[in-house]
Amino acid sequence: MRIRLDAHAAAGLDRLRRGFFREAAGELERAAPRAGPAAGWLRGRAAEAWGCQGLTWLFAGDLSRAQAAFERALLCCPSYLAASRSLARIHHRLGSPSAVLAALEGAASRTRGIEHHLLRAVSLDRVGETARSYQALDDALAAALEDPLDREERASPGRAPRAGTSSDSTSLSEPPEHAHADEHCRAAARLFERDPLLASDRLEAALRLNGDFLRARVLLALADLRLGRGARALLLLERARELEPNYPDVLAWLGLARLAAGDHAGAARVLEQSVTALRGFGRGHRFLALVRHAEGRTADALAEARRGLAGLHDLAALPARLRVPGMEAEGADEEDLVRALAIRPACADLHLALGRRHLASGEPDRAREPLRQALRLQPGFSSALFELGRAELAAGSPPLAAQLLGRLAHDRPGWVDAQALLGRARLRAGDPAGAVAPLRAALKRRPQLSGARQDLQSALGAVKRSSGP
Repeated sequence: MRIRLDAHAAAGLDRLRRGFFREAAGELERAAPRAGPAAGWLRGRAAEAWGCQGLTWLFAGDLSRAQAAFERALLCCPSYLAASRSLARIHHRLGSPSAVLAALEGAASRTRGIEHHLLRAVSLDRVGETARSYQALDDALAAALEDPLDREERASPGRAPRAGTSSDSTSLSEPPEHAHADEHCRAAARLFERDPLLASDRLEAALRLNGDFLRARVLLALADLRLGRGARALLLLERARELEPNYPDVLAWLGLARLAAGDHAGAARVLEQSVTALRGFGRGHRFLALVRHAEGRTADALAEARRGLAGLHDLAALPARLRVPGMEAEGADEEDLVRALAIRPACADLHLALGRRHLASGEPDRAREPLRQALRLQPGFSSALFELGRAELAAGSPPLAAQLLGRLAHDRPGWVDAQALLGRARLRAGDPAGAVAPLRAALKRRPQLSGARQDLQSALGAVKRSSGP
């Protein structure tokens, strides 16, 4: 059914897409009473706009305005779970357990995940409801074992399906021929929510190209956890820990996988390490709360849960349907990334994801600025440096691409894709002699790189021709 929109509704939806959330909410609220059958849908979009505005103020540290925005979102759409959870987290931070419980009541008929149950557990404990608090901890542990990725909501309120979202799995699952491991990983992230089995195929392809690719290894482990393949997930995460022994996210997921396998002591060790490696690491504390409860240490479980729920900056700025924990930005489209950056403008990962999105759309000129901004926010950000090198090469600036990729290859000599791309950039910049070493380095580690092999043949031929008879 086509929805007829008046000027207020059209303006509100446009402002929401562009990240002007407060203005969008006002326009959509004004339009809803006159929208007939579309009124509920527009109220849902107004709730979404208020929720985004609440997150903007939350990440800016303005709790009182954030609280008011989430309350306004729930007036527009009482079933908006993300707003209820954000509001509950604010009340927890402010020490108001009764208000936490009231905020969570609105989600009574919705799917409940780990965080929901932990918030109830610590709040019930604070108001003296000991037996119900213990039951909430039991529920949190059961939810973790049933769905380790803690998915609570599939879409924002009032979200209309987007064109292509039901039929684009095939195109997203097929990166170009001779794709880099990174491209397979990004394709998998976009598929992850709809088809984790197909996503795992792409991740396996990425690991065949680069067995030390940490991001692909962790995402494949998460897919396995979702698919109930706990034994392989555990092996993948143990290997990821060998690659990055102090990476908090790796340690957190390894802890949860060990918990699911019944290894409580092993789970506790790595989760304790995760919260030592990153102070205030919310996911690590929340998972450690589950382990403590499984060990029968309920007081310690509640203490860990309180620590894991106190922080507010681990709430996602992207729509809930894109919640691949730690990988949300990889699967987002341009509209979602623009809105997320309006909420968190200082997040380097989001700028990187937007640059990658422009590159995937064949727009390297538009990719440059978000990638440069990612590097301004996080100097030395290797993934942003690699993508900016790709963008400069695609935009017709091989000397600049060679300069950027040369820095990266010097700092990360084992990064095969960076070495191969550096060789190509130098070759196109008119330096075939300089291209030979990085291309040989790439092929030594990955002989099946046909593109690098062709580039090496071209470089050697050019060197031979320039040396004369």
